[in-house]
Amino acid sequence: MTRLIAVLALASVCAFATPITIPSLTGSRSEGAGITATDEWGSDNGLFTIAWEITSLGGGSYHYKYTFSGFGSGFATITIDSKGKEKRDPSPGFSHWDLQLTTSCVDPGDSACVTNSKLNNVAIGSGDIELAHFGPDPLVDKNFWPTGGSDFWGVKFDVGGDGGPLVFEFDSNRAPVWGSFLAKGGSGNDNIAYNTGLVSGSALEIDYIARPNGAPCVPGTPGCGGGGGGTGEVPEPGTLSLLGLGAGLIIVSRKLLRR
Repeated sequence: MTRLIAVLALASVCAFATPITIPSLTGSRSEGAGITATDEWGSDNGLFTIAWEITSLGGGSYHYKYTFSGFGSGFATITIDSKGKEKRDPSPGFSHWDLQLTTSCVDPGDSACVTNSKLNNVAIGSGDIELAHFGPDPLVDKNFWPTGGSDFWGVKFDVGGDGGPLVFEFDSNRAPVWGSFLAKGGSGNDNIAYNTGLVSGSALEIDYIARPNGAPCVPGTPGCGGGGGGTGEVPEPGTLSLLGLGAGLIIVSRKLLRR
């Protein structure tokens, strides 16, 4: 039995400490499945969705691609008036969005965190990109930050469109981890969409999206691959606590083996 405990403890540590190989990391979150949408975005007949595709460029650099859909032109909030007639109010377009980068990209700053930014294959001007601290009063975008939402350091892409899909792309020297975002609709301060974990503080992967890490990706280090940046580590929320549990099991098993 003591040998079995030792083997299980070692397996626990290996399972949670091994980086996830991601020559191309893809995923998505949708309204009701990792995303909370409010006001018109939450009541229209669309399904607000963010999808991502992250590819290693080598040398510790990554290409990030995010596609937004399920809002704006082509979708509407449908209601029935007092006379039984159907009323369709167009779903608002997309104003801008904030993406978590963590502190060091903004303060003291790192120009390589976000480069070569594009929207639908058109370059985004520097005046439409803002690195800042986002959150409730007195932070940036305070007027529509969700009640109880956590603040984060990140980048604002201050461009959008009347409808999707909207495809944002950029390059970064940061490997992907789980994090947060908030998108703003083009009508009213209450019209937003964000990952559910931004407010709930959930430890579930489904409640977050993949985003650039807060530390530079150095080739040859864990999560950045052997020289070419061909792998990346995407730790899930709660990973550190699981690592601690595994280490504790090993200590217990060693004591039992010495008896």
